[in-house]
Amino acid sequence: LTAIDFDYTIINDNSDAVVRQLLTDIPQSVEDLRGIHGWTFYMNEILRLLHENKVPASEIIEAVVCIPPTPNMIDMFLTLKNMDCEVIIISDANTMFIEEWLKAHGVRDCIHKIYSNPAKLQGRRLTIKGYHEQDWCRISAKNMCKGYILSEYITEREKAGIVFRYLSYCGDGRNDLCPILRLRTEDFVFPRKNYTLDKLLKKTDKVKPKIVPWSDTEIIVQTLQKLRLKRK
Repeated sequence: LTAIDFDYTIINDNSDAVVRQLLTDIPQSVEDLRGIHGWTFYMNEILRLLHENKVPASEIIEAVVCIPPTPNMIDMFLTLKNMDCEVIIISDANTMFIEEWLKAHGVRDCIHKIYSNPAKLQGRRLTIKGYHEQDWCRISAKNMCKGYILSEYITEREKAGIVFRYLSYCGDGRNDLCPILRLRTEDFVFPRKNYTLDKLLKKTDKVKPKIVPWSDTEIIVQTLQKLRLKRK
């Protein structure tokens, strides 16, 4: 099983930041919402402003799908699919941005499941809400504990008779730390080199899995291919 983030991991930018740039002016009252209600609530207000400014949902989606992938990410997805490696996305972006980007780049069928903040069209307006509301994890955002999601997925697959011998997690940010702390010594973590997660992992000794930083996904593929050969 490989679990992977979206912003700055699959894509080489932050999808929310790209969409926010479609607005020429954001009132301070909306900017203040980030500190009061959190990022997802804030982004829903950004989407409301875009609708009020007559920016169609199609233009928002187009801005997202035009974001380039990180180096060799598409090849990685295709290779992992050929290896029968199960891949899930756990992201604090939203389901519509992720789904549309994957479809546009021809790799939607490489992903087994997407866990993200639910987004949908209500009339002509794009809306988003938090994945869940949690109060048990202090290192995660209140709308998404990625560690909880990963653990639930593993349990769900075990009930279906699927047991993963190895787990790997690929991400870039602070909110990727929780799932990594749940991994075992035989597992792997792939932090994007010189991003927040990479820096955090250098400061902690609580992480059990093997750490392999990356700037190009070729190193991830090579590591997982070696693991597959070892398993055989």
